[in-house]
Amino acid sequence: MASTFALGLLWPPARRHLSLSTWIMLRCDRAKTEKRLGELKDANQKLGKRKVRNQAEIERNQIEISQLEELLPTLSHKPTTPTAAPTPPAKTLRIQSPPARFTPAKKGKRSKDGAVDPYAALPPPRPVSEAEVTSLGATYVASPGRAPFGLRKKKATGAQPERVSFEDHPAAGGSPWTVHRPLGHGAFGAVFDVSLEGDARRVALKICFREHRDFGVEREVGVLAAVAGRGAAPPKTAVGRLAEPTTFFRYADASALAMRRADATLSVLAKAHGPARARFPEPVALFYAAGMLEALDQLHGADFLHADVKPDNVCLRFGAPDDCAFTGKKPKACAALAAAGYGVTLIDYSLAVDLRAFADGQRFESASGSPAQVEQYCWPPARKGASWRREIDHYALGAILHELATGARAPRLAAGAAIDREAVASRSPRGWRRELWADAIAALIDGDGAVDLGALAKRCRAAVDADLASNPRKLLTLLEQQKRFLPQHGTRGGGAAAAAPAVLAPRVSPSPSSAAAAPAAVRVA
Repeated sequence: MASTFALGLLWPPARRHLSLSTWIMLRCDRAKTEKRLGELKDANQKLGKRKVRNQAEIERNQIEISQLEELLPTLSHKPTTPTAAPTPPAKTLRIQSPPARFTPAKKGKRSKDGAVDPYAALPPPRPVSEAEVTSLGATYVASPGRAPFGLRKKKATGAQPERVSFEDHPAAGGSPWTVHRPLGHGAFGAVFDVSLEGDARRVALKICFREHRDFGVEREVGVLAAVAGRGAAPPKTAVGRLAEPTTFFRYADASALAMRRADATLSVLAKAHGPARARFPEPVALFYAAGMLEALDQLHGADFLHADVKPDNVCLRFGAPDDCAFTGKKPKACAALAAAGYGVTLIDYSLAVDLRAFADGQRFESASGSPAQVEQYCWPPARKGASWRREIDHYALGAILHELATGARAPRLAAGAAIDREAVASRSPRGWRRELWADAIAALIDGDGAVDLGALAKRCRAAVDADLASNPRKLLTLLEQQKRFLPQHGTRGGGAAAAAPAVLAPRVSPSPSSAAAAPAAVRVA
């Protein structure tokens, strides 16, 4: 510790071109310093051929060259063991993570309002208890031995994307389920379509990579248990819900979580449509919008931020048509479909932030190396170092609704800038409730942390019920038509689903004189 502190004092405080860790590494090894010095001089020699164009880079290199030349005479020829740099304060702790899943923020863009990195400021999640699992209506299965399964990741090569496969270990007893097919994977783990022993039902099984257990299924179960304990369960007629666990498996070195399997994600359904048929009727778009708003409202109502809202994390449920009961003098289409199992599930709480674990009003920042959303759905000011709270979720959901209504990506607004409501309304299809879509999208994308998600969901549901008051069964027909696009149903779109770009574009009502042209489709990550 004393040697580290002394080396830190030797770091030139007025010259910030060399980082402290680089200064310590070079000071401990003359050979590395000489090598670095030679590389910089060679680079400047090459850059000098186009001196005007590369002047800025040449000057930066020259500053480092002068620093290294001052340092070199003080070094011995015998390399020593590098000393670790001092641990940064909690505000700037970094998390080692896969580059494909994390986006470093720009250096030097630190907020001045006391924001903290939520993923570095808290300790790893504690082990999930049996009481937490059973409180969710799920079964707790624990074993003191090593897990009889594993994951194998195959890196992307050429045209082949990255793949994650399941490995069964019969020597350790074998896994208590049968894997049918992979459903997807991310930075922290993978999800598979499986059937458990003694149960014919198919479920979605999530397994995390062992090196990322801190962001694995234990964290997700903890979030769901906390949400269930802090608020009332959603009504049976709610369109939007959170994930429904069925079984939690705990081993000495791994965990797995079985959940109710959805029929598709929003991005998969859009991809299954294909670029030429990517159209959502407005009742379907409003039904899905209401579900996303309700699910996020349930999470926010329990003082949690999702922090990773995107179409891949929006699951769609298709229920049983025979269970739809349109009873009463004025049956409500949304309530009847939701009670029959149709709706939206917001999944993946690996990056969820518990607001109650911090001081009231605490804001957050995305430090370099911290988890970050997909660029398309990340609040733009956060990518430039601005602090955030609920804006991080509101913007992501607003961007999805913007794609549903206009077929185009949401604009990248600077902090404090407002979206053009008239432009949103004009780009929405003819015959749609343009004012409703413009109100909802503007409230979400403008980053207003006080937006009432529940009220927006009620407006979407009321619009569907009013438009289909004379024939509420039409919503069932429209949703069943969407189901037919999915490959597993084999009626439409099965062949092109894998190759077609994912799009979220609306159905355009035809003009009395001629058919209206569809707006440009947008790719969904």
